[in-house]
Amino acid sequence: MNKLALIDIAERMVRTFIQATCAALATGAAGLEVTSLSSWQALAVGGASAGASAVMGLITAWFGDRSTASLIPAADGAEH
Repeated sequence: MNKLALIDIAERMVRTFIQATCAALATGAAGLEVTSLSSWQALAVGGASAGASAVMGLITAWFGDRSTASLIPAADGAEH
């Protein structure tokens, strides 16, 4: 695994954290009775999702294209 793959995994992890935290907060702010999460619980959901994203990124980088965190090769056919 190279530096580019690690940067790719970090980007995916941060993006997943932001998306999961925003989704959890939006669910609570909208008054939906699906969950009643506090801000700290929403951050925990985001953190757990980001951790899962990092683990999946490491696994896919090992088994897939070693230059990225994807199981498939680059869509444009470009070499990384």
